[in-house]
Amino acid sequence: MWSSLKQQLSAALRSYNEQENRTHGFHVLWVEDGSVAEKVGIESYYDFICEVDGVELNEDLEWLRSYFTCASRPFQIALWSLKGQDIRYVSLTPCKRFGLSLRWCAINTIQKVVWHVLSIENGSPAQIAGLQPYDDYIIGTPKYLLHGESELELLVEKFMNLPLELYVYNHHHQITRLVTLIPNRKWGGSGALGCGLGYGYLHQFPRISRERSLYIPVENDVYSCSEECDERGIPLTETEKMLGEMSFIATSTPQSKTKVWRQRQSSRICDETVLALMKEGEVKSEQIAQNEHNVYNAQALLQTEKNSEIADLEQSGVSQSGEQDIIFSTLQGSIGE
Repeated sequence: MWSSLKQQLSAALRSYNEQENRTHGFHVLWVEDGSVAEKVGIESYYDFICEVDGVELNEDLEWLRSYFTCASRPFQIALWSLKGQDIRYVSLTPCKRFGLSLRWCAINTIQKVVWHVLSIENGSPAQIAGLQPYDDYIIGTPKYLLHGESELELLVEKFMNLPLELYVYNHHHQITRLVTLIPNRKWGGSGALGCGLGYGYLHQFPRISRERSLYIPVENDVYSCSEECDERGIPLTETEKMLGEMSFIATSTPQSKTKVWRQRQSSRICDETVLALMKEGEVKSEQIAQNEHNVYNAQALLQTEKNSEIADLEQSGVSQSGEQDIIFSTLQGSIGE
């Protein structure tokens, strides 16, 4: 068991080092249906082309295009995945059309430009569009490139009362879908979307495993537990994912199965506790922000009053000093006489 754990940790460390070394790449914006790129498993939005035959790429797209089309033999490209946050290698045969749309950019920028859907109000535009609280992540749009936190807000304002298409990733089902919502400030609640959005380090795109198996019932009551979910559909803990796959066969005792099931239930309770803490943290953050805003307004008011008093004193001081100067001049004149 410890050797397996050591291998898992070593692989994770290698993946982390590779990720640290990958700062830029050609971001795959679009993959044509039925194209060569789709057949080899290249994914739009999630994949970045970083190397070709061991050569690290720069922003020279023309060189990459000529290499793809004019190479005399099959070549290998290195793809960094936003999903698994790791490197995988794909072999391609030179051809005139791969069915790809690419853009050179910084990888960490794409990782950060993600909005986590939090609480959703009933009857809101977000609920009508089918957004799922805490499982959905807004990752982009088909027509616009978003570069920062404020740009989604600007886009919502631009499409007020108009259909707005967004790419949304669901972490629970691990799928990406196109969602159309209509921002509206008159739907009966707060905001134009009616949902909370988290942005920043705590709400970045979640890392997921590429290996995911589905539960298929077979004879002899054999159960399989993938790296993501057990046979009851309960998500595995991070420790269980690190230790690898687990299997439960018919020879297992009912007591052992019940124990494992209770452990899964405990994990689920912990997850619900975390979500509750997240909600509580959001409320406290809003309260702190409001308090800071009130303090700022109070300080600004005091500063305004203080400046007014200083101005009055300065004006008074100027007149007094003027009178003193006149008196002093008069005395000097008297002395001179």
